[in-house]
Amino acid sequence: MLLSRIQKSLQLNSDSESSIYHGKSDSNDQAARIQADIRKLGLWQRIVLFFKKLFSSRTEQELFMSMKVDQLFKRLQNKGHHLVQFEGRWLEPAFAELVYALYIQILPLINVFRRFWKAPDKLQGLVEFILERRVPNAKSSIFRFMTFQELQDYFEKFESKESLKRELLKRIEIYLENIPPEVFREIEDGIFPLYYYKELVLFDFTRFFNAFQVDIHSAVSGGRIEFHAAKADPMLEQLEHLYYALYAARRAQAVSSMHEEVFIYFSSVEEDGSGGRPEAPADMPDSPFENEMDPPESSASETGFRETGGEPPSSMDFQGSSGGVAQKKLFKEIAGAVEQFWQKAQLGNIIRFFRKNPYYRFIAYAPNLNIQEFYLSALRLKVLSELDEQFSNVRREVIRKKKERIFPHNMQDFEFYRRSVISSSNVKLPVFRYVDSIATLYHFLVYRFERVHLEALRVLARILPERFRDYGSRLILSIAALEDLLESIRTFDYSFSPLSDEGKSFYRLRYAAEKDLTQLKSYRVVVAQKDKEVKGYLDKGVDQLHTLEQLMDKIHDAQLENLNDRFQSLSSSGSGHLRKRLETMMNEVKSIQKILFYERQLEEEAHI
Repeated sequence: MLLSRIQKSLQLNSDSESSIYHGKSDSNDQAARIQADIRKLGLWQRIVLFFKKLFSSRTEQELFMSMKVDQLFKRLQNKGHHLVQFEGRWLEPAFAELVYALYIQILPLINVFRRFWKAPDKLQGLVEFILERRVPNAKSSIFRFMTFQELQDYFEKFESKESLKRELLKRIEIYLENIPPEVFREIEDGIFPLYYYKELVLFDFTRFFNAFQVDIHSAVSGGRIEFHAAKADPMLEQLEHLYYALYAARRAQAVSSMHEEVFIYFSSVEEDGSGGRPEAPADMPDSPFENEMDPPESSASETGFRETGGEPPSSMDFQGSSGGVAQKKLFKEIAGAVEQFWQKAQLGNIIRFFRKNPYYRFIAYAPNLNIQEFYLSALRLKVLSELDEQFSNVRREVIRKKKERIFPHNMQDFEFYRRSVISSSNVKLPVFRYVDSIATLYHFLVYRFERVHLEALRVLARILPERFRDYGSRLILSIAALEDLLESIRTFDYSFSPLSDEGKSFYRLRYAAEKDLTQLKSYRVVVAQKDKEVKGYLDKGVDQLHTLEQLMDKIHDAQLENLNDRFQSLSSSGSGHLRKRLETMMNEVKSIQKILFYERQLEEEAHI
């Protein structure tokens, strides 16, 4: 979704076929224009048209069109036009030579433009480079919107990656809203020329010159160039594309309107050939703007193609940069070559003559950028991608802090089921999955449940009044289940002892698998079995902790103030008020469940 918005906002999927619509103008509109021009005829022209009608079976409109084509032919001849053989409908070698002179000027840009337009990430990189330099206090990283500490605090509070995403997207939108719209308009203005030159630089000159029997690649490499005349009719589509490319390039006009960063970026692409990004200092509308090219009678231009929609927007003048001086000069030379070709070739009138339609036109759609939408989508994509990269670190930090609150001192490892013991230096061997989470559960059961809370829970089960005996019985069962689980985990730990038979078998198999790959399958089966066993302990532990939490919550909500003195007298730890003690135990049980949940998530993701 975000990628499609980026492509749409920069028109990365558009091509010349979607930017130009060939001469199928509305017949009623053309007929109305012909009638309007007939009414403007002088007396002598009316007399000529009258006698033509008198001795012809063609309609008045057809005869008038024929007269207009004759006028077009005479206009081209009067200008000493030597590029076309009108009678045989040929394009002369001189026409190809004129195009070739333009091609030589454009040649240095072709590979660079191909890199930009064939690989959208290059153009995106250019726009991002310009944005970073021209947007005040530009932000381009997740940590410019939320610090790592804020990410941790927000996740710990809401316990949801989706909530983090929503908050980040909200902050991005607020950031964009505070950027003045004129900043984006200025950036767009300075990028437009790159779009206007695109069609000309990427024009299919190879196919064009093949029609004149010249292999342009050999010619440029130093081969002999000898153009031959080419039939015009098969090339009309190419001529129209060339006309559109020239028309767009002329709209670029003053090269000073292109941003300095474009030239710097061009230099970078040319130097390393990879589009490397230079060092930077510290939903789009569906209807693009139309530019119509109309017949000469309704045009002020010499070729007769009316150009509407205003001049291309101008931007700041360049102060120049060492990396872009050559590129600036090159664009100026191309602009001069384009204007020279435009005036000499009279391409618009040539197309009309060969189409036998002086009213022939096509509509070219100007590029319609939306840099603000691009910036929004690009920032969203980048920040959310960075969130995906950082999310595991965020969870690990949240887990670490939660553990520190429950276990003020460093956690103790298992005696035998330790990462340093069960891991292998051989990366080909499979590793155990739930090492961290089972260690956390074990540490909690030993150092908090067994050593701190167990006696208090037993006392509580004994002193509950008759009406709460059901709670007391369930509490005793939950305590017993956790004690059994702790004993099972201890037994599991001892199964990795080198002194136990099972431990000896495990280390023997691991050593064999390191030396003999045929034993790898057997070792993988053992690891999978151990993982399944640990997963069972974790599932049972989470279930029992959840049951214990529910029981303590219900007991906490009951009116048991009268039990406080008895609880303190029976509890050897003298741990204070019953309700406060329950709250402490409940908070720890809730926290350890969350820790186990997040740790297991990380462990599962690491093994995908």
